[in-house]
Amino acid sequence: MLSLWGGSKVALIDPVKGVVLSTIPVGSHPNDMTLTKNGKYLFVAQANDNSVSVINTETGKVVEVFSSALYPDSPAGSTTNAVALSEDESRLYIANADNNCLAVFNCRASGWEYKHRFYSYRLVSDFCQSLEQKNMGDQWKR
Repeated sequence: MLSLWGGSKVALIDPVKGVVLSTIPVGSHPNDMTLTKNGKYLFVAQANDNSVSVINTETGKVVEVFSSALYPDSPAGSTTNAVALSEDESRLYIANADNNCLAVFNCRASGWEYKHRFYSYRLVSDFCQSLEQKNMGDQWKR
């Protein structure tokens, strides 16, 4: 999969032939992505609309969109730029570069879609360019 920043899509690429097999429409300025261990769900950060799309890779459809904005009516500008799943895939970590914060969602799989709720925000001291869940340690499990 390849995020198409200017096209608001994710593309499935044939690595041997180097051709686009299909595209899936997502939010504005898709960038970082993470895949569940079983490959069924792809999480796509969207920098220009404070959100993350959840794609069912079997159907090629967006099944849910997580809002990572600080407040429900927040304008665009959080710049969602990185996503990572916890080792047990129970939490999704979403970095918002321009808010300098991390959104944490409870993501328990239930049937064919991920159920979620806002879990917490943790302020981070450095500008979030990338996110590596393995380096977070126990402080993010609270």
